[in-house]
Amino acid sequence: MAAASTTSSVIPGSFAAPSRRERPPINVEMKLAAARAIADVAPEDELVPNALDQRVHDAVSRVVREAAERSGVARPRLAAQL
Repeated sequence: MAAASTTSSVIPGSFAAPSRRERPPINVEMKLAAARAIADVAPEDELVPNALDQRVHDAVSRVVREAAERSGVARPRLAAQL
């Protein structure tokens, strides 16, 4: 069951992050960033956070976007868009 929870936590944020129009391939750096974000949001006594917690999706989306920009998969966002 943990795998299903982890997948449901990662997928919404990781697919939204790189680009809303075209979705480039998700690389290892992006996957690791998502895994770390999920671990950071998980309560101390639990393996994974609640998949319905919006903080999970927000955190995953942010770090995957940043990893995509760093790795060259996505263009950096303009300050005005933030």
